[in-house]
Amino acid sequence: MDSARLPADLLHEAAARIRWQQRLLCSLPVDAQVDMDTQDAQGLYLAFEDIYQAITEAARQLEGTV
Repeated sequence: MDSARLPADLLHEAAARIRWQQRLLCSLPVDAQVDMDTQDAQGLYLAFEDIYQAITEAARQLEGTV
């Protein structure tokens, strides 16, 4: 994570990624019967981990511990 970026920028980017994941997941019909294999699950996990890292970096900056 680039610590030179402002907390507001990090949070804005994280929010945009959350919205993107939400659109992908919520656009599926209830009866879509989507199966996720290990690679799909890992990709989703890594996407959320990336979002988490941006949020925690922003929080560190706001706390002044960077």
